[in-house]
Amino acid sequence: MGSTPNNANLAMSPNTDIAQNIVSAHKAVFTHPPVRVPSDKHVDGPLLGNGDVGVVFSGPPEHLRFLISKNDFWKSKPGFPNGGPRPIGGLDLLAPALQGASYHVEVDLACGELTGVFSKPGVTVELRAWVAATQNVLVLETAATAGSLGIESELWVCTGDGSTTTARPGVISRRYEGPDLAWPCQASVALKQLGDTCFAVAIASSFESADPTSDVVRRVEALDAPALEALRVEHRRWWAQFWSESAVELHDDLIERHYYGAQYILAACSRNPGFPPGLWGNWITTDTPAWAGDYHLNYNHQAPFWGLYSSNHLRLADGYDAPLLDYIEPARRNAKEFLNQRGVYCEVGIGPRGFCSSLFRDDEENPGTIRASNLERGHQFWGQKSNALFGAVPMILRWHHTRDLDYARRIYLYLIEVANFWEDYLSFEEGRYVIHNDCYNEAGPWEGPGWEELRKDFNPLISLGLLRCFLEGLLEISTGLERDMPRQEKWRHILEHLSALPLAEQDGRRLPCGAERGVNSRKIGVTRLTFHGTVWPASIVGQDHLPEYYKILKEEAAKWGEEIWVRDGNAFDTVPPGAARLGLDPGHILKMMRAKIEAHAFPNLLIVQSGGGIETCGGITAGINEMLLQSYEGVLRLFPCWPVKQNARFANLRAYGAFIVSAELKNAVVKGVSLRSEKGAPCTIDNPWPGCAVRLMRNGKQAEIMAGEKLRFSTAILEEIELVRVPESRMPEGREGVNVSK
Repeated sequence: MGSTPNNANLAMSPNTDIAQNIVSAHKAVFTHPPVRVPSDKHVDGPLLGNGDVGVVFSGPPEHLRFLISKNDFWKSKPGFPNGGPRPIGGLDLLAPALQGASYHVEVDLACGELTGVFSKPGVTVELRAWVAATQNVLVLETAATAGSLGIESELWVCTGDGSTTTARPGVISRRYEGPDLAWPCQASVALKQLGDTCFAVAIASSFESADPTSDVVRRVEALDAPALEALRVEHRRWWAQFWSESAVELHDDLIERHYYGAQYILAACSRNPGFPPGLWGNWITTDTPAWAGDYHLNYNHQAPFWGLYSSNHLRLADGYDAPLLDYIEPARRNAKEFLNQRGVYCEVGIGPRGFCSSLFRDDEENPGTIRASNLERGHQFWGQKSNALFGAVPMILRWHHTRDLDYARRIYLYLIEVANFWEDYLSFEEGRYVIHNDCYNEAGPWEGPGWEELRKDFNPLISLGLLRCFLEGLLEISTGLERDMPRQEKWRHILEHLSALPLAEQDGRRLPCGAERGVNSRKIGVTRLTFHGTVWPASIVGQDHLPEYYKILKEEAAKWGEEIWVRDGNAFDTVPPGAARLGLDPGHILKMMRAKIEAHAFPNLLIVQSGGGIETCGGITAGINEMLLQSYEGVLRLFPCWPVKQNARFANLRAYGAFIVSAELKNAVVKGVSLRSEKGAPCTIDNPWPGCAVRLMRNGKQAEIMAGEKLRFSTAILEEIELVRVPESRMPEGREGVNVSK
C-alpha cells in the first residue's frame, strides 16, 4: 500500500512545545560533499528515512545523488556473505553549471528534512528533500534564488550481484529470485517531475505489494501539488508527535545534539515491524555490506534498541523481535541437531523470515569460504550458547518498562523456548547449576592456534548474568500472563542455585574474570563484556543487588580512560549506561563521551566504532537516560549520576514499573517531579529532597505527606502524581518511607 507501518496517530502531548524547541536547535551540518559514500560500513552523508525507506545524500553540487534502500529488500541466498540487505538504486540531479559551487547542507532533526544551498557567482540553488514519514515517498524541491538553472534528473538501478533489473523512463526495478534463494524479493521505484523544480519518488517492495512496479507508478501519478502539501503536513505532524514522546535538556550542546541525533537515526531506520534495521541501518549503499549487514545476536542487534525503552519511543522497538520470533523453528532444529535437546540455539548472525545469514557454505561463487569447512557444520555459533538468551534480554527490558501483557503474549513462545534450552543445557552439580562448553566471547580460527580451547569455558560470566536477568523477567511475565505457573518452581530453583558470577585473584585482589574455568578464566578484570553480564544490559548488579560485586566493578571501571571510552571498537554502545549505573564520576563520563564524539562522530551524527553501525545509538541514549533517571533496582532515582551543578531536565522518560517520569535539576535543587502510572504498580522513589517531607499530589489534588530516604506509595492506573517538597520540613528520626499526614 506504500505507507509505512505503525502510523497510529498519537494525541499531542503537553511536552510537544518543549521537545520541539529543544530538538529544533540541533541539526546535522555538512560543509563539503561526503567522502564515504558508497561504503560497506558506515556512510558519512546526510541521512533521511521514515523507518523503512532509507536515503543517503551524496555527490558534489553539479551531480547530487540520492541512494535509495529499504529495510525489507534482502538477497536471501544462503552461504555467507551471499545474503543480506541490498541497495535498490538512486536518483541523480545533474546541474553542470554548479561545478565549483559552495556546499552547505543541513538535516533538521525536528522535522526530518534536508536543506542545501549551493552557490557560485551568478547562480545560487536551494534544495529541500524529505522522505515522507507516513508514505514511502521521497520528495525533492529545488529553487534557483539567483540566476536561472536547468536541472536534469536521472533515475538509475543497481545491477549485478545475481539480480535482474528493469529500467524505463521514470521507473526502475531490481529483483532477486531463483531456486537457490530462501524467498524472491523485488523493489521498484517510480519518478514524477512536477514542473521544473519538484521531483517525487515512490518506493515499494514485494512485501507490501504483489506488483510493486504497478504500485509505485500508480502512487506517484496520484501526486500533485495539493497531495504533496498534504503529505508534508502529515510528515511534520508525525515528527512533532515523535519528539513529544520524551525530551531531555542537558546544557551540553555537543552531547545533546548527538543524543537527539541518535534518536533521529533510529526513527529514520526502525519502523518496519517485520524487518528491523541491520548493522548499518537502512542506508545500504553496496552489495557487500560488512558482516552481511545482518542481525548479530551477541550484542550488535540488541544495542540500538536498548535506549528506546527508557526514551519512551516504543514504536521504534516494535521490529526488534521479528527476526527472533521468525527464527524459532530453525533454532529449535539447531538445538536438536547439535545438542540433542529442547529450546532455541541461535547462530551469531541471522536474518529476517528464518534466514541464517552466517551459514558458511562452500559453493561455486564462494570457493573456500571457510578454512575449516566442517566447523559447526557451517553454522557459525562461534562457541557461544548465549546468542538466543542475549536476544531475549531486550524483550525483558521492554517488559520491565511497560508491563504490557499484549507484548508479553507476543514474545512468550520465544521466551519459553529460551527457558527450555537452559533447563536442558544446565547441569546440576554439587548443589549448584553450572554451564559447560560455552564461550565468554566469540571464538574462531582468527584467534590463532589453540582457539578451539576458547569454546570450552566453564561458567562464563556473560551467560550466567544474562540467564539470571532472563529468569527474573520470565517469572514476572509468566505470573502476569498466568501461564506455566507449575514451571516457576524450576525457574526459582535455578535462580537460587545458579553459580555465582566468577571472580579470580590478581595481585591480592578479587576481580571479575571471563569464566570460572577454561582459557577465558585468565581474562581477569572489568571490560565492556563484564558489563554485559552485570550492570548493562543484564541489570543484575547494583547498589542493592550484589553490592560487593558492584563495588569491585565501580572501582575498576573508574580507572578507564580513552583506551576504553574512545579507542575500543565495540564499547560505546555499552560503557555509557553501565558507567552511569555504577555511579562513576558524572563529569568524567560526560568528558569521555565528548572525547568519543569529537574523535569518531561523522557530520551525520553517527558515532562510529568498528563493531557495527547504528549500535552506538543505544549507547548515548541509554547512557544519558541512566544518568538522569534510574529504576532497574525497583527504585526511581532522579539525577543519580549527573553533575549536581549542571542544570538538566527531562520529560516523559520511562521507568521500570511502567512509570512515565519528569523532573528538573536547577541550581543544584530538584524540582518539577511528576510521574504517570500506566499500570497502577506500587512505586518506590529515592526522596529527591533528603531529610525533608514530601507532599503527594494525586491527579492535581493534595494527598498524603511522606517522609524518609525512600518514599513508598501505591498508585492507580493512569494516575498522575506530583511530588512537592514540604517547606521547612524535616524527616522524623529513624522513620523511612512513612506517611506522616495529619
